[in-house]
Amino acid sequence: MKTKDLWVLLAAVAAGAAGGRLSAPPPSQAQRGRVIEAEEFRLVERDGKPAARLQVDKDGRPGLTLFDKHGEVRAVLGVLSNGSPHLALSDRRGQVRAALAVWSDERVALILSDGDGTPRAQLTTPSDGAPSLSLADQEGKTRAVVGTPALELLKLRNESSLALFDGNGKPLWSAP
Repeated sequence: MKTKDLWVLLAAVAAGAAGGRLSAPPPSQAQRGRVIEAEEFRLVERDGKPAARLQVDKDGRPGLTLFDKHGEVRAVLGVLSNGSPHLALSDRRGQVRAALAVWSDERVALILSDGDGTPRAQLTTPSDGAPSLSLADQEGKTRAVVGTPALELLKLRNESSLALFDGNGKPLWSAP
């Protein structure tokens, strides 16, 4: 190799190394992290099956979806179109079994459903802080209520009211 060619080769290697070094972020920036923007991020297992997805849907609502090892949706954390946050937990079949939400009227609700998706228990606290618990049968009909809904259904005057209903919604018993 000629001396001139050797100098050209060394200059090219030096320029490439310098360019690579200059284009890499300084260690202090790399350690702090940088902002990455995207409409969707996907986390996949080694075999390519989905594990998690963080996205903004077509309506502009952000959400985080978690999948089980079979690719079934098991948990969703998101914001509804009205701005209300929610968390939904699903069984192996993808049926939502538990949901927690803060509604637009500032009411907080925890809803537990059976395997068919019928809400069976609902714990609610409205913005005024008067809690209630409602239990429903397999058809979704209210069978027992503790708290505020009992006040409304039976015109009771005490927040600590308890009411039991038959399958047709008729009161069977209430206190006080």
